Amino acid sequence: MRSFSFSLSFFLSFSLSFFLSFFLSFFLSFFLSFFLSFFLSFFLFFLFHTSFLKEKWLKNMTKGLHHLENHYQKLNFIMFIFTDHATREPVEDTDPSTLSFKMSEKYPVQDTGLPKAEEYNSITLKVPPSSDIIHQQEEGYPDSTGDPLSDIKNNSCQENCTCSLCSLQAPNISDLLNDEDLLDVIRIKLDPCHPTVKNWRNFASKWGMHYDELCFLEQKQQSPTLEFLLRNSHKTVDQLIELCRLYHRVDVEKVLRRWVEEEWPKRGHGDYHNHF
Repeated sequence: MRSFSFSLSFFLSFSLSFFLSFFLSFFLSFFLSFFLSFFLSFFLFFLFHTSFLKEKWLKNMTKGLHHLENHYQKLNFIMFIFTDHATREPVEDTDPSTLSFKMSEKYPVQDTGLPKAEEYNSITLKVPPSSDIIHQQEEGYPDSTGDPLSDIKNNSCQENCTCSLCSLQAPNISDLLNDEDLLDVIRIKLDPCHPTVKNWRNFASKWGMHYDELCFLEQKQQSPTLEFLLRNSHKTVDQLIELCRLYHRVDVEKVLRRWVEEEWPKRGHGDYHNHF
């Protein structure tokens, strides 16, 4: 009887301990697996989230770099426009001694100093007509009723004469516009832009044309030299020659003088050729 009770108690205790250990191990494994899966899912979520943020940050960075590149290209274009205008503008103060021998043959060497006093136009003496002259009788001298320009007609005028007779017969720039061959030669000589050679821009600026007008004429398809001559067609050829002399464009001066001496007298102005 004792042995049976002992065996029964042993069986009950063993079964109880077995079931308790089984349930404990089951619950422990369940909670452990649950926590492990939770931490693993959280870790994976954090990893994917950071990679998404990284990709989004890279996209924003590339977009910003593209914007910066576009602004840089626009800035380069604006700087190119301003530098292009600056390089095409004639340079006033240059050193002609740096030119090579071959370049000096192609482009005339100029003196960039201040103009001499004799290069300025002399003062024009306006002689009033004979009807406006008041004749006054003086003692010992008879009243002269002759032509007041008779002395000027008899005496040959000097070079660059500004008397009324020469000013009436002097050719204007408008007379040059009728000679297409001459205009082509002048245009070929004055249109090109060179840093050491004065061109039409210097001529037009000397005669009062503003910088905006110079840039406007330069952008037109027509020759800027021709536009410059059209705007100053009321001036005389002598004034244009003086301008060539002022800027030391001897090549253009020779062409104009040859036209005045040879072509202009053929149009019925031989008297001016003698005075010239």
